[in-house]
Amino acid sequence: MTSRNLFSVLGCMAVSFATQAANIAAADVPKPKPVQQATIALSGDGPFYQLSLPTTIYPSAAHTDLRDVRILNASGAAVPYAWLQQAQQDATAPEFISNKLPVFPLKTAVADQSASRNDVQLSFTQKPDGSLISISTGKLAAQTPASGGDWIIDASQVQGQFLQARVSLADNAEGLFPLTLEASDDLHQWRSIGGEQQLAILKQQGAAIERLTLDLYGAHARFVRLHWLDSARSAAIRSFTLDSVKQLETLSPLQWSSRISAISCEIHYCDYLLPKNTPIDNLRIRLAEINTLADVQILGELPANTSGNPDDTSYGEHRLYHSPLYALHALRHKRQADAAPVDNFIGLTQSVLYRLKQGEYEVESENLPMNGGIYTRLRLQTAGAISLLGATPPTIEIASIPRNLAFLARGNPPFSLQWGVDQKDSSALPLATLLPAYRKDQVFKMDAASVNISAATAPVESVAENSQPPATKENKSASNKIWLWAALAAGLLLLGGMAWSLFRTMSKESGN
Repeated sequence: MTSRNLFSVLGCMAVSFATQAANIAAADVPKPKPVQQATIALSGDGPFYQLSLPTTIYPSAAHTDLRDVRILNASGAAVPYAWLQQAQQDATAPEFISNKLPVFPLKTAVADQSASRNDVQLSFTQKPDGSLISISTGKLAAQTPASGGDWIIDASQVQGQFLQARVSLADNAEGLFPLTLEASDDLHQWRSIGGEQQLAILKQQGAAIERLTLDLYGAHARFVRLHWLDSARSAAIRSFTLDSVKQLETLSPLQWSSRISAISCEIHYCDYLLPKNTPIDNLRIRLAEINTLADVQILGELPANTSGNPDDTSYGEHRLYHSPLYALHALRHKRQADAAPVDNFIGLTQSVLYRLKQGEYEVESENLPMNGGIYTRLRLQTAGAISLLGATPPTIEIASIPRNLAFLARGNPPFSLQWGVDQKDSSALPLATLLPAYRKDQVFKMDAASVNISAATAPVESVAENSQPPATKENKSASNKIWLWAALAAGLLLLGGMAWSLFRTMSKESGN
């Protein structure tokens, strides 16, 4: 072997050894996880604020129970916070209540454009306790509507937040009945409850489709007004039953996802990929074609390492409590509690999906209250071929009730919300620790805070998995470097010894 070839071989060996040492050093450093941060806007003087977390943070959160959430002040110091929703081990389940309420027709038809809806002729008066009584008879008014007129529902004795209303119409009612709902505490100032809704009773060839429930979106008021949008499409109300939930915390409005298209379809089902770590409290299914009707079963694919029982409080890290809508889910959609997963899918509910047109109006199947579980995929499975849902697969939208927290504005603003920190334990305090004046029998008043996640959120410093205090991390890193340099030096000494041995051998051979 010539000296040039010898040096080439030794050089390649040295480069290879150095590369391996560098790879070992890189592998020894934990891969950082991205940390997200967004600015919090404050309203009021504080010092305590209530913040509703956008559900859009779930996919990028490090844990489904949001233990990675932190609130920081302007200097980057963490401030104390607590979750407002009570853990099940610290509070009883929300109390679910149903009340059949008094209903009063208004004498002035809303269809009369000269009449103001805030200046109608009342057929009732208020008693000292604030409830309503008929002017003419001294008894509850007979359910006889003025032509196309509004209805007033007396909810003054209802406790808790309103979940839904179950309406009974006159025996001869048939068709679509578009309407809006409004709430008031004084019969003068009214606020909208959601948007346009519909009641429906459709009969054809001996079959009937009835939609007689109305969403109330967690509202609370002394009075509810039902307004028919079309006086020609109105009906007499026989009864109005309101379902409410009695709990301490305010029920936050649902936050809806954008439309989700099917990722695949087989003969009897379509699958939909769901946002990561996002609990489903409500489901909306949008059919693509008019005059479509089919019986479907909704199934959810369980995440890895779950018990298979979505009703179990240990199911998923986020299941610290049942959402208030869970009672509504259980009421509307009963299923077998002992149903075992099939191919890691578990049955959630069954419903009739429809999109029908009658005249100029359309009616669609109502939203489906869900159990607040987390699933990786959702499956729509039809009793027959999936083509019963139309040539184009339906799209879905999911909704979640955002979690609320309270924090103490310690330090200087601006304050920021940070999530994605992969930490073992939550930084949240018990609510009674954060709020010394907190009592379980009343709502603690706080100022409002908000955060906008729709705007671009800049990743901040990356936090390594199983992160430790800075001094410990620096010592560990320095120790690793010492051992790596020692190994590299030993390797170079070995290469030098091999080179010296080869030189001696080559010298002896040349001397001979």
